[in-house]
Amino acid sequence: MRKRKTPIVFIPGLFGSMSNIIIPGTGNWSFGLSAFVYEPFIMMLESMGYERNKDLFICFYDWRQRIVFSTQKYLLQTIAYAKKITGCDKLNLICHSMGGLLGRSYVQSDEYKNDVNQLIILCTPNAGSPPNYSYWTGGSLPCPST
Repeated sequence: MRKRKTPIVFIPGLFGSMSNIIIPGTGNWSFGLSAFVYEPFIMMLESMGYERNKDLFICFYDWRQRIVFSTQKYLLQTIAYAKKITGCDKLNLICHSMGGLLGRSYVQSDEYKNDVNQLIILCTPNAGSPPNYSYWTGGSLPCPST
């Protein structure tokens, strides 16, 4: 008898969620323009036997909102849905970039139900990202002092 896979909730990073909520006319939740980054990863998980909305769930969220708000409004709902569909009491969170801030926000919150088996965060700005802001707004790159 094969052991059942632990369900996965994937949380994409900044700009990795798109819908009419964010930009009117873009339709239902999807990866939007970030699909070329995230779809190959999702396809790899599917090649390992995971199936979307059966044991692989994607937590799309409004990345314009505060982390705590998006965690409560989107991540908690996705986790509850995944647990209901799979019947599992624990799951794995795989998070990229800003998605890792949502995952971490959940496991450090009072709402945490000890239902995350593994929290995997990739390229998450745990120490913040203010120095990068100037690059995004046309600022210059810092030159190292000699």
